[in-house]
Amino acid sequence: MVEFYVHDRRELAIERLEKALKSTHKTDINYLQISNTLFNFYYDTDSLAKFDTMKEELTTHLQQLSLNTIEELELSVKFNYNLSRYFWLQNNTESAIKQITATIKLCQDYRTTYLLADSFVLLGNLSQNFSERTTVKTYFETAHFLYKQIEDNTEKALAMEHYISDKFKN
Repeated sequence: MVEFYVHDRRELAIERLEKALKSTHKTDINYLQISNTLFNFYYDTDSLAKFDTMKEELTTHLQQLSLNTIEELELSVKFNYNLSRYFWLQNNTESAIKQITATIKLCQDYRTTYLLADSFVLLGNLSQNFSERTTVKTYFETAHFLYKQIEDNTEKALAMEHYISDKFKN
């Protein structure tokens, strides 16, 4: 990830992950984690054919997980969140809503806050153009609460507070 995001050596980072993927068994959690990272990298480099292939493969494998470990649960939440985000970025609002609400439900069902605040931010972002203003504000306020009270993430809590005060002035 450092090669990709910090040093901007995207092709090298992808090559290294693809090589690591070949040496890992498909049922290994590391295989799925590497695949999820490649899934993101493919999207960010507009390698959409590889992105779609990886999306289908990950969807199949992640549906088979029992989610009995924290690693499996967090990987499932992360992939579903990322998929929601990509649907949103592609203006596929219906799929984004379906995916993000399923992600939030997954977090609630398993009583995890992993990416829950981010999921509510995404839900707020994708619903801004058509939902009731008070509903959208509630999504952002929920994210603010989670950042501040649950995650103890002052930076994100303040950023969310600023966003709410700026966008939802009376």
